[in-house]
Amino acid sequence: MAQDLEIVELRIQMHTNMDTQVELTADQIDNKKVSGKYPFLCTNFKYSDAILKQKTQNEIFDIFFNRQKFYNFILASKLKKNQTTKKRYDNDIVKTNIIQMLNALFQISFPIKDHVSLMDSEKIEIMDIVKNLFKTDKYTYLRLNKPSTVTQVIWLNTVLSNPIYYRIYKKYKDYTKKITDYAENVDTSTAQKIIEKNEKPPFTITNPDDRYNKNIKINLKTKEEWILHFLVSNYKKNTKEYNEFIKYYVQTFINPDSNRQYYPYNNQDPERQFYESVPEIKFYQKYMTDIVELLPPKRISLDKTIATALKQVKDNNDFTDFIRLYTITKKDDYCDLIRLDNGAYEIHLGVAVVGGKVTKTNSKFFCNYNSHRLGNDLNYLIRDVEEEAEKIRLYGYIDLENVKDTNEYVGVINSSVTKKDTTNEENAKKMNYGNIDRRWYGGKKTRKQRYYNKKTRNRKNSPMPHNFKI
Repeated sequence: MAQDLEIVELRIQMHTNMDTQVELTADQIDNKKVSGKYPFLCTNFKYSDAILKQKTQNEIFDIFFNRQKFYNFILASKLKKNQTTKKRYDNDIVKTNIIQMLNALFQISFPIKDHVSLMDSEKIEIMDIVKNLFKTDKYTYLRLNKPSTVTQVIWLNTVLSNPIYYRIYKKYKDYTKKITDYAENVDTSTAQKIIEKNEKPPFTITNPDDRYNKNIKINLKTKEEWILHFLVSNYKKNTKEYNEFIKYYVQTFINPDSNRQYYPYNNQDPERQFYESVPEIKFYQKYMTDIVELLPPKRISLDKTIATALKQVKDNNDFTDFIRLYTITKKDDYCDLIRLDNGAYEIHLGVAVVGGKVTKTNSKFFCNYNSHRLGNDLNYLIRDVEEEAEKIRLYGYIDLENVKDTNEYVGVINSSVTKKDTTNEENAKKMNYGNIDRRWYGGKKTRKQRYYNKKTRNRKNSPMPHNFKI
């Protein structure tokens, strides 16, 4: 019976209203000592909500973090539910099971009884179940900077809200902007040709001393043209094309007078020489290092459309399909899970907490806090989208341990959005939230960065075409 169940580890990344990103492990749960490390997920058989409803909160923690207890729970679900186990991963089962698990783990009773919400607009039957199934007077406590009470959970389950896809999108935008800036060093018509890749790949350079390459034409002249070509090409590190480009660049611009027959690299590492000679393209090395962590095989989307688009990014540095689905065709659609290279699956949550645990004394504070919460004391996790930014709103952070008078909350707010900033929506608009690039790990763009972004948008006769792809 065990062979027909597909059970995997689930890595849950929590993006909090404290501007932190934390991975949910058993150590993070403060309600009780939980064995195991990561929660488990069954991908081909639905959980029994009737069984979960009978369990205590502490038993629920054990079920999802202890592999043996989780397995026993699935077996009990099989006996309870009249359904057939799917042969493999099933999208609908996975979505339903995750919603049930999140609502079971994150029981929300402060400031009001609530349930886990989703970013996608698709309605499924399970949401009607969980609205009443786990509405209790229980609280979920997480060990963050201190034991903290969970007040809100949002599953970031759309293409546009998923932080991984957002990071890919942002890295593409940042990288293309830097290439646009560098292209100003090259004649406009030449830069246009290089960027549009009119030169047929693979790119090779004529070496007069190399008898095997006598018939290859020289297409680029200046150092800047060579570098621009390098930036827009998809040379994979340690490949023949990559090594060939660097070798000829070093011979042409760094060691032009060396005896190539006997000392082709001046007894130094050509790659190191190359990068040291062009410190202005350090952003290229950082981009290549960072983007690898977000693409296959490090992360593989189980959504076939997204997976195909990201394969194009990985293989050809072609973002065309990904940008289209991210900004237009699938931006508000449910996106399937991501499989990591270690076999575990990954999801992302927006999680709001208040500092400290709810007690009989500070629970009276909930009336004022709830009013303040509804009065737009929210952390805005803002996406830098072209025209309209998607706002993922988390309730503001307060420290319950600082509550002295339950009729007042001055001095209690400890959030990136303060009381005076959030009296109404107009004040929020006046603060130009739409221009803030609030990444999932926090922070804002500097005034200088915003200035240069504006300058780039207004730049005339830029050689970078609108449909540029690297």
